[in-house]
Amino acid sequence: MSRDQETLATRAVQFAQRALFLLAAPKAATVLLLALAGVLAWGSLLAARHGSAQARWFVYESAWFFGFLALLGLHGFCAAASRWPWQPRHAGFVVTHMGLLVLLAGGIQSYWGGVEGQISLAENDTIDHLVLTRGDQVSAFWVGRPQEASFEFSFEGGPVDWPAGKSLDLGEVDGVSAHVLAYHPRAIATETWVADESRQGGPAVQFTASGPAGVRVAEGWLADQQFGDAFLVGPIRLQLQQAASERMVEDFLAPPADDLGEQGRLTMYYADIVERVAVDRSVGQKISLGMSGVAVEIADYLPNAVPDRLGQFTTKGEQPKNPMLELRVHLPGEDQPLRQIAFAKDPLLNLDGVYPRLCPVKFRYEHAAMQPGSAVELLQSGEGKLLGRLCSAGCRESPRVLHPGDSFDLPGQFRLQIVGHIPNARRQVTYEASNVSSSRIGSDESQPAALVEITAGDKSEQIWLRRGDPTYGQSTLTMPGGVLALSYAASRVPLGFALKLVEIRRQASPGNADIAGNSSIVLVVDPRRHLDEQHVIALNRPLTHGGFTIYQTDSGEAARGRNVSTFLVTRDPGRILKYAGSFAICAGLAFMFVRRAYVPSCRKVAARPTALSPEHGAKSDERQQPPLRRAA
Repeated sequence: MSRDQETLATRAVQFAQRALFLLAAPKAATVLLLALAGVLAWGSLLAARHGSAQARWFVYESAWFFGFLALLGLHGFCAAASRWPWQPRHAGFVVTHMGLLVLLAGGIQSYWGGVEGQISLAENDTIDHLVLTRGDQVSAFWVGRPQEASFEFSFEGGPVDWPAGKSLDLGEVDGVSAHVLAYHPRAIATETWVADESRQGGPAVQFTASGPAGVRVAEGWLADQQFGDAFLVGPIRLQLQQAASERMVEDFLAPPADDLGEQGRLTMYYADIVERVAVDRSVGQKISLGMSGVAVEIADYLPNAVPDRLGQFTTKGEQPKNPMLELRVHLPGEDQPLRQIAFAKDPLLNLDGVYPRLCPVKFRYEHAAMQPGSAVELLQSGEGKLLGRLCSAGCRESPRVLHPGDSFDLPGQFRLQIVGHIPNARRQVTYEASNVSSSRIGSDESQPAALVEITAGDKSEQIWLRRGDPTYGQSTLTMPGGVLALSYAASRVPLGFALKLVEIRRQASPGNADIAGNSSIVLVVDPRRHLDEQHVIALNRPLTHGGFTIYQTDSGEAARGRNVSTFLVTRDPGRILKYAGSFAICAGLAFMFVRRAYVPSCRKVAARPTALSPEHGAKSDERQQPPLRRAA
């Protein structure tokens, strides 16, 4: 090694020694601890004023905070290393600082690998994933391609609105890429309708309603996207429906004679087939719809139908206050019929929006006790023409073709005007940031919204989505490769096993019968471990499996009378390190306390500078020299 290399190596060693001495100095510990106290105070103040989400986002889970913790850990390491070679008296000091390092390592491991989420299960339901309490996920799949896996893009938007121009690239999967162009953690929706290029959407009609003296009292959209749509302007009902066949248009233009009988008349539309039957003579019978092989059974007639909590209907008295028919639709090649209902009071009210499958037969039920009220009925024909008629005082006016700008004079000096008509429309929703505090916003503004750009091939489409919203949280886009279905929901994490809720039990406390706690009997199915066994999850009795800990948090009755349990699911890979580090810190502090308090030889030990200090040699020589006498 040359002299220059030796000099360079010597300087490097000296620099490392001085840096180690500087980081290990008590003054560095004082500065770091004061800085840590200030950071924690700022985080607490931020959480008190703006919520814990902002405190986590800007302080506790930020990159600079992890850098600060790394600096604190480096100080602990240097402080312990500065005592090298270690002596028995250094044991407490070294163990305490090593425990601090292990504790920091465990905290970082918990952050990067930890999971916290929820599971909601109804009895006899099975689930194999959990929903994270934080995190967003945009999913996409090609419609009509069930063999292809869906695309999943995960991100975390944060607790504050993104500034203009900020965007996030979510990546690309199989030629489909996603970008988030805007994000609002709390947003207000503005809805409008635009033309659907795929021509798959139903009609949409924009209207305004004005009262006496021309004062506008209502405005909005009616849209039939499968189930029809209705809107009330005072006592006047606005109704829009898309004709299922030309026979429905013919009946709209020229209604059949009002020979309704005692229990009313049911009209059935299927393709180009129309059948009308008197309910009085048809209850319990099957009516065949031409030669199609489709048959409709009128299972029951309810004069005054009321629903129960299980979704079934019963009659309350024999007066026809709310006539309803229970129907069963028998389709060719299917063993079980489709259940459907028909109300005389509201022809749009049925079960199409309840079950995942639409009934191919459309019904219109008329009853003598339900005379037409004040309403404007709109129907779009198969050619895209908008037809309308006014119903008032039990009579229907002649229908006419409507265009934007046409209007109806309604009872009570009201006036309805058609502003726009889109034969094939799709919903377009935009969002603006909500300035209302999180404690005062409504449930419709509590979920975040994101402007997502999807690119497939050479085409890009932008769409607003609201997380977890059954209406605004999903949509479809027409892309070069086909129709792409999108959904925006909370991030999900696979469990690696299946969990089935077998039963929910309510248990009374032995000491007090009024105090009860619910427990859940679950079935854990884990093919990898060849496991299929039942466990009980209670308030203080969690289930641990596959690295996850599952706690019972709530249980109760949900829709249709089904019992539901809610579980908190956590995974903390750094728990052992955090426990070990905490134990080492306590043990080291206890050792130093006991040694200083009860070992006499430690009380008078003079503080000695470390071997790394440049002044070590000079100070040692001064202590070894005898005191000088003053000259006479």
